[in-house]
Amino acid sequence: MIRIGKKVLLGLILLVIVAGWILLKASLNTDNPIVVATSESMSPAIEVGDLLIVRGVDPKDVAVGTVIVFHPKADPGQLIVHRVVEVIHQEKQIIFITKGDNNPETDKWIVPADHLVGIVVGRIPYLGQVGIFARSIYGIVLIVILIAILTILIYTEYRRSKSRLYDREREMKAQ
Repeated sequence: MIRIGKKVLLGLILLVIVAGWILLKASLNTDNPIVVATSESMSPAIEVGDLLIVRGVDPKDVAVGTVIVFHPKADPGQLIVHRVVEVIHQEKQIIFITKGDNNPETDKWIVPADHLVGIVVGRIPYLGQVGIFARSIYGIVLIVILIAILTILIYTEYRRSKSRLYDREREMKAQ
């Protein structure tokens, strides 16, 4: 019965994490509600390793001075966090000109409204360092080692419980 309890607890923890992520995405209206700052381009307002809370918005509501998160045209899998320095309304399209606070010039690219992920609505300093470390070679090695240790511990516990069960069955037959 203890095994079922541990499995149920693990399942509930996983369910809470997944449900929380889905709820966060829905409540903040974006597929990327949490972003980690990975460059110094927005320093000192946003530092490397800061965890950013992002809310999806209508591009019409973005004004000059707003810090946005967007996908660059050159690499749609990447996310960039920069401040809007100009909003251009062309026919039925909105285009943003952006600049990192720590950069001397505006960005060489334009940001079409359909590349907008959202606006930064919150910042938790240093918390993103965990994610940055986990993606580094040292972080990956550490994760592999921890998974190996966890696997060994689970296997050892499995063997012990199987041995205890075998011993109980043997005792029952002996009586």
